[in-house]
Amino acid sequence: MRAQQPLQGYTLSTSDASPSAPRTRAPVQQQLAVPDLSPWAGALGQLGDDMKEIRALFGGLHLGSGSNNWVVDGAHSASGQAMVANDPHLPLQFPPLFHLAAMTASDSSGLNVAGGQLAGIPGVLIGRSAHVGWGLTVVGYDVTDLYLETVAPCPASPVGCVTFKSAQVPIMLVPYQLKIRGYAAVEVDVLVVPHHGPIVSFDQAHPTAVSMRWAGHDVTADLRAIVNLNNAGSVGDGSAAAGTAFAALKDFGAGPQNFVLADDAGHIGYDPHALVPRRAWLENPSNWATGPYPWFPMPGDGSAEWGSGSPTDNCAGTGATPPAAACWVPDNKLPQGVDPSKGYLATANSDPAGYTGSPYAPFGSTAPAGLYPYLSFDWDDPTDVRYSRVAELLKAKTTAPARMSVADMQAVQSDHSMLIAKLFAQFLPAATAGQTSYAAALALMNTWATDGYDCPAGLTSSDPMSAPDPNATHNRDSAACLLFHVFLKNVLKNVFNDDLAVVSNVTGKSFGGDSGAEIRGLLYMLTLADTDPGVSFCNDVPARLRDDVRLCHPHRSVRRLEQLALGPRAHAHHRQCRRAAHRRRRRSLRASRRRAHRGRRQSRRRRPARLQLRPRLQRALHLGDGPRERGGQDAAPRPGARTAVRGLQ
Repeated sequence: MRAQQPLQGYTLSTSDASPSAPRTRAPVQQQLAVPDLSPWAGALGQLGDDMKEIRALFGGLHLGSGSNNWVVDGAHSASGQAMVANDPHLPLQFPPLFHLAAMTASDSSGLNVAGGQLAGIPGVLIGRSAHVGWGLTVVGYDVTDLYLETVAPCPASPVGCVTFKSAQVPIMLVPYQLKIRGYAAVEVDVLVVPHHGPIVSFDQAHPTAVSMRWAGHDVTADLRAIVNLNNAGSVGDGSAAAGTAFAALKDFGAGPQNFVLADDAGHIGYDPHALVPRRAWLENPSNWATGPYPWFPMPGDGSAEWGSGSPTDNCAGTGATPPAAACWVPDNKLPQGVDPSKGYLATANSDPAGYTGSPYAPFGSTAPAGLYPYLSFDWDDPTDVRYSRVAELLKAKTTAPARMSVADMQAVQSDHSMLIAKLFAQFLPAATAGQTSYAAALALMNTWATDGYDCPAGLTSSDPMSAPDPNATHNRDSAACLLFHVFLKNVLKNVFNDDLAVVSNVTGKSFGGDSGAEIRGLLYMLTLADTDPGVSFCNDVPARLRDDVRLCHPHRSVRRLEQLALGPRAHAHHRQCRRAAHRRRRRSLRASRRRAHRGRRQSRRRRPARLQLRPRLQRALHLGDGPRERGGQDAAPRPGARTAVRGLQ
């Protein structure tokens, strides 16, 4: 496990250092206890397959590379007024998520807001009011836990009971009605573990299940938070005085966001308030080596529940009594900031406070004293390169005598310098005799470094068919940027894919890595000696443990990464990879045709308009026709039919 960021820049840093990754020998991370998940392998594997289908269906929502926002106070701006910038980095889609709106009121409320509005939600989510402007990005708190449930037959439920605190708790079958425009309503049944939440995967063969507990399952006052934020008179501070933005955000609970704030008095603030589960066992450092850890599925037997541990907390939210305040991390233990001496606050989906500053992250962090010891294991940007680049530019424009202008804010938002290239460049070895291709590539990289790792398009307009840019420097930097990205893609593939192939072979399911985590891991391994156990990913996995697709990874040490991506053997290596990829595509195409054929046959069969209880339960438990057996994504319920699903995520 390695959660330490390669760069150490944080929203709450008192002064952001110049971003760099010095080549030092970092200590090897301590070994933490890994739970035995084998009894739930079937349920977890099915859940992974289901999530892939969901990502394929809604993939367009995740095409952006992350969000950023920042605020500069009045004392550090050229105009004397505080300024806000925000770029959610959401892709263009139809219908759009945000609708630009302006709302004013002639009554005593003084409502005067403009910005981006989500359809169906009153008020403005990103924008400005009469006195306060704000922007937001995803903060990445860990607000969801998966629970491993052991299921046994019981007379209280036709589905069965789960074991919880040595007792048998019946699984509920909760009916929901889905209304789809142009079709009759479809009724679905969701299997729910009362104290945890919906079952998202059920393996009847063992029998085991996976349930999901999310902070958003609880009733929250998010709408009140948005309305009050739209009417806030000032930024405020941690005291959350009435009428301030900080007071409004105390009601914001689900979907944690990095709110950066600025008001017309020149003040700025940062408040990523949300309902974050209190995991009391992690408050004791003596438990850090044994867990359980929230980034793994948790035991469902009652030993890893949210809250203080007292049954009066009612953190499950069952019954008429809402969860007590003891179920959540106290407000004063969440990150906050107001008017820092550096003159700005910025976020970019990375660690906001220093939780990843220690080699033993997420524990033993460098976060300010008083913050809760665990808020997340892996932030959305595990590299910190985007925040560090924004902070680098803001620091240059706010350090006296410089002052930030509106044009400077726009320049930061349109910046396309590749800080990540700077981190890898220091590890590229010098060219040796005979490495003609690599020597030329290295020369281009070195020249690119003197240009600040800028990534211009190399075209005269945003049209990809436009004429080449006549500026020679732009063309040179564009070529270097392309070279680096091809290099990085190949290096990550060469280092990690053969290891991931072992997981696929053992589980029988495709398995891929996360590029951000891979970059973070590779930068760590590059600081270690070639003989260090921490560089095991750089050793080739024996062919007997992987299929022929993974045979295109012949490297054996970190020092040969450049040979694979840029050296003389690259052409033969790419040919071998292309042949393997072609074989993989053919196998995938044949499998898709078989599924489509099976789906067409199943769709011809007449299904009853209303299923009886037992077939409904069979579908809920994956015993009867599953989604893939009914034709995958092409299958649709007959209008007016009643069906069942395992759960909603």
